[in-house]
Amino acid sequence: MEGKHGVEELKKAVTIAIGLGKSISQALEDGKVTFLEGASIGIGAGMDAIKVVKNAKQIWQEIKDLQESELAIIRDHVKQNFNIPNDQVEQTIGETLILILNIANYSATMSTVWSKK
Repeated sequence: MEGKHGVEELKKAVTIAIGLGKSISQALEDGKVTFLEGASIGIGAGMDAIKVVKNAKQIWQEIKDLQESELAIIRDHVKQNFNIPNDQVEQTIGETLILILNIANYSATMSTVWSKK
């Protein structure tokens, strides 16, 4: 069963997070981040943050309405698109993204439940 809001904007936000993770991983391949690498990552992250903020209301609606089948879609999206050389870090970051979504969904659900009382 899918939620009434879908997961398109949430998927875009997760894609942005994946891109940031990849950029940081690439910059750290040689063990350090140069000023230019840091500036490039920062500018890219800033521009991407604008996109997320612009769609924050829709993203929050999608999180509040997130169903298990939709969470599986996001989990698969992370697994397919987030690949860095350090598999342990990759797995930890991927699991952390899913954990954050679960916590946000639970929080939204409980907020709705408590507001009805």
